[in-house]
Amino acid sequence: MFLRSSDAIAPTVKLLEVADLPEDQIHFAMTLRNIEDGWSVALRRRYFEWLVKGRLYAGGPSNGEFVEQIRKDAEASLSAGHRAALADVLQQLATRPAPSPAIEARPVIQKWTVADLIEDRDTPWSAFLTDADDVSRGESLFAAAASTRCQRVKGRGGIVGPDLSSISRRFSPYDLLESAVDPAKSVPADYQSVSVVTQDGNVVTGQIVNLSSRSSSLRTDALAPANLTKVPQAEVEEIVPSKASLMPAGLLDSLHREEIHEMLSWLVRQSAAAQ
Repeated sequence: MFLRSSDAIAPTVKLLEVADLPEDQIHFAMTLRNIEDGWSVALRRRYFEWLVKGRLYAGGPSNGEFVEQIRKDAEASLSAGHRAALADVLQQLATRPAPSPAIEARPVIQKWTVADLIEDRDTPWSAFLTDADDVSRGESLFAAAASTRCQRVKGRGGIVGPDLSSISRRFSPYDLLESAVDPAKSVPADYQSVSVVTQDGNVVTGQIVNLSSRSSSLRTDALAPANLTKVPQAEVEEIVPSKASLMPAGLLDSLHREEIHEMLSWLVRQSAAAQ
């Protein structure tokens, strides 16, 4: 999408505000960032207020360099008058956002296997539904497993792993549990990692977030998706596919079996609501 017409600014800002998925919002923000003419102060304010929010997304390109580069490009296109009118929002952007609250560590309950958690590969999602589901508890268990840093449900959370919003149509309960217990067994193509080998023999493994003629930026820790490792291109010997998963193993080990089933029930209810 390439915009230069001032007539397109207002509808694109609206799309930026109403898009459900973070990556769609980032796409619209990138599309608008270099347009200099045709802005009203009100539209500029809405755009820069999104940039304040966009820095807070967990995971994905919104963490690290993407939103920051969008901000720099957009600020460079501001007129002196608009810069003065938006001084308060620009000041917010100049202040680094507070880190996300730490998730309370829970002790390891058991090193779970798939067989411990589900008896039959063909067990349907309906087996996990009960009439007494506590929505807030299911969501808190999902967070306790640190899954919110890696994956998202209904537009909230990270995008280091697959979107679980329509999980009941894409995965069986067995497949989901298997991917949680052994993430490296089957890594979706869109979430595979690479290994960057440097000329001095060092190896950095992770997901490439930003690749330019000067450097490669990789996310190496799914639980700290904002922390990127930058490797100068001049030092790169080769980049090869990796069979490793960025998703850590053992995310379910701090939950009781009943809690894992309760979390699955919450996920399938979210999936039903998204249909």
